Amino acid sequence: MALAAAHRVNVSGSRCLHQQQAQLVPRALGQGLRAPGRRVLPIVAVTDLTEAQWETEVLQSDKTVLVDFWAPWCGPCKLVAPLMTWAEKEYPDIKVVKVEHDANKGLVEQYKVYGLPTFIVFKNGQEVEGSKTEGALTKAKLADYIKKYAAAKVSA
Repeated sequence: MALAAAHRVNVSGSRCLHQQQAQLVPRALGQGLRAPGRRVLPIVAVTDLTEAQWETEVLQSDKTVLVDFWAPWCGPCKLVAPLMTWAEKEYPDIKVVKVEHDANKGLVEQYKVYGLPTFIVFKNGQEVEGSKTEGALTKAKLADYIKKYAAAKVSA
């Protein structure tokens, strides 16, 4: 980790770094730590699912589920990641989950995920018809997408 990409965080809360032990923390991770002069933000993580958890977390869920298929090497996926956290907070009636493309090939093949990121909405254990969409979404488009497909009825 380059020194320019990190800053010193005094874990004990004292301002004197020479007398207290400090650790290097990447700037992106400094949000959940106490740092002098910085606001402490809660870290809310969207659930990252595996194939083993799929049935219980998605297909048997009582809530509508928004699934984000992503990959760590995918640039647009990284842009959308903060929006998934936003969606989880903004729409408490919807469960938001992520599925890593490379680690869950069975799900990728089953749901024919060809591009990343791909979003699919599930309701009552079924894919909402027409909800599969590929590519990064803006916050406004994601909000419209959720409103449209979370309210959609699933054919029995």
